[in-house]
Amino acid sequence: MSKYVQGDHVVIFNEGRYEVALVTNIRKKKNAIVGYDLRTERGSGLPIVTVSKSRTNTFIDPQMTHMWHANGGFTHMYVDKSLGHTRANYGSDVQLRIDGDDGKVGHFEKYNDLIFPTIGARSY
Repeated sequence: MSKYVQGDHVVIFNEGRYEVALVTNIRKKKNAIVGYDLRTERGSGLPIVTVSKSRTNTFIDPQMTHMWHANGGFTHMYVDKSLGHTRANYGSDVQLRIDGDDGKVGHFEKYNDLIFPTIGARSY
């Protein structure tokens, strides 16, 4: 099983297509990695995604990840310890701000494990 760290970019097979994703959190149980929390370039948040488990609809493909990196794969997504992680692959000219700054919805999520405090229904 390939091991990844928070902030790595991986290629996943998600519901019949390949996507690039950012590792936002590592899930462990008894010091063994169970899976990874991911944020895709399209903006989907995926909790506990395993590596090379083709039995599931969503998994990290280590061979495609290696090929993507070997061919100069690049994305603007990143993780910052104090801010959190970007929600999607925004262009380099988009000014990112923390969620809720100035009373508007921003482009960062403050929590790296995709778990949010319950505050009621979200309506945008």
